[in-house]
Parts: sequence; structure tokens; C-alpha cells
Amino acid sequence: MVKLAHARDRLNLARTWLEEPDLLDDQRTILAIEKAAQEAIESTTDILSMLLRDSSQPPLDDHTNIDRAVELGVFDSQAGRAMHEANGLRNRLVHSYNGIDVPLMLESIGRLIPEIEKCLEMIEKWLRQRSMI
Repeated sequence: MVKLAHARDRLNLARTWLEEPDLLDDQRTILAIEKAAQEAIESTTDILSMLLRDSSQPPLDDHTNIDRAVELGVFDSQAGRAMHEANGLRNRLVHSYNGIDVPLMLESIGRLIPEIEKCLEMIEKWLRQRSMI
């Protein structure tokens, strides 16, 4: 699935860029990390919408879709909490609510990367079990 590959690619790029020396002095890399994280999270929530639609459940807003993914057994509750946090981070990045605390943003992205990767693995497993990919 193209969206799974895209999300994984963006997570790998963000992880690599987070290791750059003198990161806080490099605005270009900070913006690249922000954009890569945003795209990875958006791709993951898009996949949930498609998964729900293909399961004959109309997709709703991202938070409801995440809750429904937990109910369906796509995610466990820990993965659901991580996706809620990731979606909230994406919203803050896109809308710049009250500005962005760059060190906190970078720490959050770094902490969420492995959680989002687990979510992608759970999605892929769930889809394979149902012969949907």
C-alpha cells in the first residue's frame, strides 16, 4: 500500500534528521522534520479512514476513527493513545496553535516515531489478516 510506504518513509527521514548535529541552529532541517512528521501522521490517519470505509463503516473525524480502530481491534489501547497524541501534534504543527516550542516539538516527534511505526505494523497486520492487502 502506497500510503503505508509513504508514512514509513517520512518517519525514517524524520528519525535521520533528528540526529543532525546542531539541529536547533538549522531551521531548514527543523522544518523538514516538522513536515515529514506531519505527512507520516496524515498518511496514517488517511489509512484508517480507508480501512473503515472498506469495512463498511463510514469514516468520521480523525479522533473518532482512531477510537473506532481500537474498537475493531486494529489498535490496542496504547496505540490508540499514541495516535491521538500524534494527531494532536499534527494539528498543532499545521495550525501553529500559540506558536511552537521547537525543542518540545522535536522531542515529541522523536518519542512518537516508534509509536507510529507500531501503529503502521498493527494496521498492516490487520489488513493482511483480512486479505485486504
